[in-house]
Amino acid sequence: MKFKDLGEIIAHNLQKQDKSQTWLAEITGVTKSHICHIIAGRCKPSTKLLLKISKTLDIDIKIMLELL
Repeated sequence: MKFKDLGEIIAHNLQKQDKSQTWLAEITGVTKSHICHIIAGRCKPSTKLLLKISKTLDIDIKIMLELL
């Protein structure tokens, strides 16, 4: 389940940077609930949102796109 892997990468990087899901939601312009669903692997983020998350958390976008 690739969406779950994507969520784990996002969650790991949030924890590594000591940031919250709420913070990520505010920075990327989506709800905390939406971020929670992405991290849990329950929904697929848009490419535009994925790019914002990638830039915000400094994650290689290529890795993230492979998991879509």
